[in-house]
Amino acid sequence: MLGKKFYILFIIGIIVVSVIVPIITNELMFIGHFKVAGKSPDTWIGYLGSFWGAIIGGVISGVITLVGVMITIKASVKGINDTIEEQRRIRDEDNLREINKERLSMFYGPIDNMASTFHLEYGAHYFHDLTPQQQEEFVGLVVQNTYYADKDTYIKVIELTGSFKNRAHADLDKYYNELRTLISDEVYLLREKLQLPERKWE
Repeated sequence: MLGKKFYILFIIGIIVVSVIVPIITNELMFIGHFKVAGKSPDTWIGYLGSFWGAIIGGVISGVITLVGVMITIKASVKGINDTIEEQRRIRDEDNLREINKERLSMFYGPIDNMASTFHLEYGAHYFHDLTPQQQEEFVGLVVQNTYYADKDTYIKVIELTGSFKNRAHADLDKYYNELRTLISDEVYLLREKLQLPERKWE
């Protein structure tokens, strides 16, 4: 409501300045006590031309200045927003990198190293190939820091540990190999995201 009132007053002001002021000035120029134009009305034509020229010139220069200021402000705001967005992107990338480091070092890496050691040094291809102590060590490791696991890996950990507790030996080999595959794949992806060098046996 206040904005509308302002525009109405602004338009009225322009009309007063551009129409009424020249008329009053004209009367003052040709009446007795304020007679400054002489006897010739041609003076009024020159005055009116100068008056309107000043108004038009002022309006045009004002509009150009306003447009320039608006463009400058818009560019400045865009620059600030771009800088903030870039800082946010860098912060998010740094946070994600730290999370991936923790996932690799606290969960996926140790499990993958243990399974690889069992496979390469002891020739254990299946869960039943592990000694009871090795089975206990592996199950004890996979239940640590499971909050670093993705959904599929977490489900497989639950299946493996559940079967181990229930001594469901028929399912242990299946879950063990499926878990090893998920762990190995995720280790490869995490190392790739962290731009770590490839391991010699990969």
